[in-house]
This record gives sequence, structure tokens and C-alpha cells, in this order.
Amino acid sequence: MQKLSMTLDVKVEGDEIMAQKEINMSEWENPENWGGPKWLSVYFSKKDTRWWVPKQIPWMGLWCPKATPNLAHIGGLVSFLLIMLALLCLAFVMGRITVG
Repeated sequence: MQKLSMTLDVKVEGDEIMAQKEINMSEWENPENWGGPKWLSVYFSKKDTRWWVPKQIPWMGLWCPKATPNLAHIGGLVSFLLIMLALLCLAFVMGRITVG
């Protein structure tokens, strides 16, 4: 009896994972979750569980050509802000090197 219930639990969990993948894809395809022009799109969806999602146009992008952060999740927002901070620091350091 117990063996049967464990098998059912795994199946239900698998169905939940599959359902979330479908939700993620549906959210990604929804144009209301995208802002800005397609070449510089911003993604925001609380229903999508991914921190990073594929870009609308994969070959476009400066620092991460295949993905864009999901700004609705703290992980996507923090990683985006850290990258922006790193670029700002790099610009500052490069400016200081060339000035001297």
C-alpha cells in the first residue's frame, strides 16, 4: 500500500512541474508581460517562476544574449542590479585609468 502512494506522489509532483512549465511558457508568450521595444525588452511576470527567461529575439543583447531577467522575482531583480552595478564600476575604473 505504501509503495503505491509513493508512486502516486511522484506522479502528482511531475504533473505539477509540467503544469508550471506550461504556465511559464504561457506567461512568456503573453505580450502584456513584456515592456519596451522587442530589441530592448523588459520582462515582468509573477506567475513565471524563472529568474531568467529567454529573450524575445535571442541574438539581440549586450551582456547576456540568450536571456533577460524576470524583474518580478527578487532573484532576477537582484542579479540585474548587480550586473548594472558591475558595469557602472567598470566604467568608473576605466575612466579613472584613462584620466591618469
